[in-house]
Amino acid sequence: MPAYPAEDKVGKRYGRLVVVKYAGNSKWLCQCDCGNTKIANTSSLNGGRTQSCGCLHKERASKANITHGRGGTRLYHVWAGMKERCLNPNATNYKNYGGRGISVCREWADDFATFEAWAIANGYDEGASFGQCTINRIDNDGDYCPENCEWQTISQQARNRRKCRKPGLFHAVEQIDANGNVMRKYPSIRDASEASGISRHTITAVCSGRIKSPSGPRWRYAKCGSSDDEIGKSGNLVVVPEGSTPMVGVSK
Repeated sequence: MPAYPAEDKVGKRYGRLVVVKYAGNSKWLCQCDCGNTKIANTSSLNGGRTQSCGCLHKERASKANITHGRGGTRLYHVWAGMKERCLNPNATNYKNYGGRGISVCREWADDFATFEAWAIANGYDEGASFGQCTINRIDNDGDYCPENCEWQTISQQARNRRKCRKPGLFHAVEQIDANGNVMRKYPSIRDASEASGISRHTITAVCSGRIKSPSGPRWRYAKCGSSDDEIGKSGNLVVVPEGSTPMVGVSK
């Protein structure tokens, strides 16, 4: 007889499922409203990821195909995923979207055809390779709506991540002179490295204060959002010779 978990779920309902008995190994035998049974683990039930034996998903997909005939397309899954993370509190990544106040505009949320028409008119490519055509919010704290969305590659999106997170490869950096005037600004360390010829490792080390040089323009992490607090140390220096191309070497 398997050891019983601390929480007894027998008799509780999760969507279309009613828990019948504990099946061991953090799993439960459930009875679906359609008559089938389903073994579901504790985390899936608690997180809302399992709500039926599978019949609910089939019904939703069938309804989508009947309504607009596009339920099996990649774009439909983009639309469904967008609504899931913004509108379903039980979704795994809801805290990063709906939990932050990000939503989907009514015209898109209520009608896939409207979203599809916008997508096609604004550069969506159904035949693009994986990661080459993903939906991106221009204002990372704004909603999914026509005026705030565009199609980008995954790497472009990575460079547009939330500004106030811990500095890293995709954090914006600035090159300033001895008086604190910004000479150049790059959307990421990767961009700065590609444009300047200085390695990513060196720029990161200078911004975080691990290495310094005695003179020349400075590297620093760009300011975080609308705050005046700077991420990183603006006093860190890297030698750059006269002209537009910085040196790759750094004096210690």
